[in-house]
Amino acid sequence: MRACAGGWLGAGICASSSPAAPAAVTRGVPTAAAAQSDVQRLHAVAPDGTRLAVQVRGPAEAPAIVFVHGIAQSQLAFGRQVSSELAQRYRLVTYDLRGHGESDKPTAEGAYASGRVMSDDLQAVIKAAGVKRPVLVGWSLGGIVVAQYLRDYGEDGIAGVNFVGARVARPDGARPACRARRTCARCSPRIYS
Repeated sequence: MRACAGGWLGAGICASSSPAAPAAVTRGVPTAAAAQSDVQRLHAVAPDGTRLAVQVRGPAEAPAIVFVHGIAQSQLAFGRQVSSELAQRYRLVTYDLRGHGESDKPTAEGAYASGRVMSDDLQAVIKAAGVKRPVLVGWSLGGIVVAQYLRDYGEDGIAGVNFVGARVARPDGARPACRARRTCARCSPRIYS
């Protein structure tokens, strides 16, 4: 796995050279017809039944990038990325976090009470989109979701991460941050190599 911090997509994205999953989406419930023929819209279903609005673009065999937006935003925040040339080279997946955009908005307090709920949602999106070993891009709150996902599911199924404007706490047992007050390859070689 490889992680990138800083910079915006295009310059700093870290992707695997391995192909993505087969073209068919094996899980997920199709939503209304896509506005563009190259956009696949579906719903991923979280373990608690929450439906998450997902959009998938790009070649089915291409390396995948999953974008996770920040608080009070939606997957539309990644409009520039998914409408750029990235969609010609990568399988791009965006989704609305629970309580945001076109995803369900559960009213039960427990639906938002733990980071595990959010990492389970991300896992449901990855499975519904049918992608393997994606690069995860977490913007703002999305970075916290990505970090929680790595804690709950590990890094084996992930090609890399890119934290964009995200403040991510050091996981339990991790080495302290370096003097530059940022985690670097020297401090955490398994994640940042």
